[in-house]
Order: sequence, then C-alpha cells, then structure tokens
Amino acid sequence: MKKSFLLCILIPLIFYSCKDSPIFGPTREGVIHYDISYITNRLQKVPTTFLPKTMVLKYKNHLSINTIDGFMGLFSISYISNMKKGINITLLKVMDNKYYYVGKKGANPCGFDDLAGMVIEVKPETKKIVGFDCQKAMITFPFGKRDSFEAYYTMDLKVVNPNKTNPYRDIQGVLMQFNVKLSQIEMRFTASKIKNEKVNDDIFNIPDGYQLISEDKMIDLINKLMD
Repeated sequence: MKKSFLLCILIPLIFYSCKDSPIFGPTREGVIHYDISYITNRLQKVPTTFLPKTMVLKYKNHLSINTIDGFMGLFSISYISNMKKGINITLLKVMDNKYYYVGKKGANPCGFDDLAGMVIEVKPETKKIVGFDCQKAMITFPFGKRDSFEAYYTMDLKVVNPNKTNPYRDIQGVLMQFNVKLSQIEMRFTASKIKNEKVNDDIFNIPDGYQLISEDKMIDLINKLMD
C-alpha cells in the first residue's frame, strides 16, 4: 500500500521534471540559444567586445525566427524563415527606425554570405552539445578561397526542413554549431541552451510599425551598422 502511494506521488513528479528538460523527446517547437564567437572582425571602429554575444532561435513546425541584439540594445536584426515556402523575411530595428524586407523564394538570408562553392562532407565523429547527439560535418571550399571549418547538427529536434532557407540546405538536421559571415564579420554560433516550450504563432508575423524596403536598401543599412 505504501509502495503504491509513493509511486502515485513520484511518477507525476518525475514526468513533470522531465518535461522541462531540454532533451525530453522530439519536439516540433521550442527555443535554442546560441553563443556567438568571432572568427574575423574587419570593422574599423567596433571591437569584438561590443558585438552581440548571443542569438535566440524560436521554431515551430515549418517556421522559425532568429534574433540578434547588438550594441547594447541599439539595434536588433531578425530573420523569419518559412521552410514550406522557402522564404526569409528580414526585420531590422535601429533605435526607433523599423524596416523589413521579404526575400525571394530560395534566396539566402539578406546580408549573409551565401558560402558559395561550399562542400559539405559528413564525418563519422560525433559529440554532445547541450545534451544532444550531434554529427560532425566538415565544410571546405574549392581552391582554398576561404578557411575550412567544422559544423555540427542534430537529428533529434523535429524541425521541418530546418536549413531550407539558409546556405546549409544540404544538411538535414538542426545546426548546433556553424559559421556565418555577416557583412565584414565572420561568426561561429554554438548552441548553449535548448528548451521545449510553446511558441506563439504571432512572432512569425511582421510586427506593426515596420516599413517595407528593398533588398539593396536593407543590405546597405546592415553594412552601415557593421562599418
């Protein structure tokens, strides 16, 4: 009788504590936090210590949004990705000025290097990143036109076509460590925390007060921020 009573208490407690664990089974929605480190920084005026340190990605089914806040909150840049439609929407907020650009189908995120000529070779090595099994991929470029680097991805998060709207589209899993180049800065993103939590559908809509601009204008604004 006592054992049955204890089981009735312990089972719900175990389930509740596991439910908040970052590795409680596959999920189609949640939040990933990435730490940002800087591989190269060709900015003349801004030292790396003042550049953004984290990126937050929220995903739900075939939608995701990642956000980087910079310069002590003076600007933020977000990319809303619709993997079903294959498009990115860029949101840029600079103090009180708010802009957005809707990318063409199949285009990479606005302002990011497209990693042209990239060769992806999946390696047998694996490692754990925030509790998830991650597969190694070696990223190289023909004729050594830029340095090679390692990327890691996991198949344990059930995001639909997670890389359809970025240069890593040939990788089927969710990226847990990878490099990107924005304007004159090359960054490495490494997952630092993952949470299974409900994501509000509204965050995938263009917020009120944002002004539609062209791709050239958006790239120009991003480059000026990174000047």
